[in-house]
Amino acid sequence: MRASKADKFYMGMLLAIICFCFGLLRIMDEADARRAAERETLNVAEPPAIVATAFQPVQTVYFEPDPEPEEPAAEMFTFREDVPLSAELQEVLWDACQEHKVEYALALGLIETESSFNPEAVSYVGCYGLMQLNPDYFPADLSPAENIQYGVAFIAEKLDQYAGNVGAALTAYNAGHDTGNREYAEKVMAAAERWRTE
Repeated sequence: MRASKADKFYMGMLLAIICFCFGLLRIMDEADARRAAERETLNVAEPPAIVATAFQPVQTVYFEPDPEPEEPAAEMFTFREDVPLSAELQEVLWDACQEHKVEYALALGLIETESSFNPEAVSYVGCYGLMQLNPDYFPADLSPAENIQYGVAFIAEKLDQYAGNVGAALTAYNAGHDTGNREYAEKVMAAAERWRTE
């Protein structure tokens, strides 16, 4: 059986493609052999150590959180013979100062200046008790213990209002607002200083 012209043409094309593929494979093999020979003749330096470590697995580091600062141990109330208040009133004052974060010596200086530690003291404008509370703003029938509690809370409020400025807070305690005159405040602070050192 004789092949037609078309069959001969396709057979020729197929043979040409096969030859082309074999030729291409030979060229690629020669190129690979050339590259391998070049690698052997070249002195290739090792990659720097830093590059090698860049691909090391990442180690997870856990940091312990800083421990919460411990609250300083609260001081215990101790009766003072030199303070002219009963043990009960001293303890009330101590507890109020602890609750409102007011220095105990400052509260003693305030009471000394306001009433000379006299729970029955009444000023010419009607302020009364150890802390000389104004009955226009505070209940008029407070016991000495309640007078202390209200007074300490009030000076704490003024200290907060004036951002811890003791002079301004004391002036406002006495005058209703900070007048800028520090005569009263200095008197209280001098008394407080004596109570710190006694």
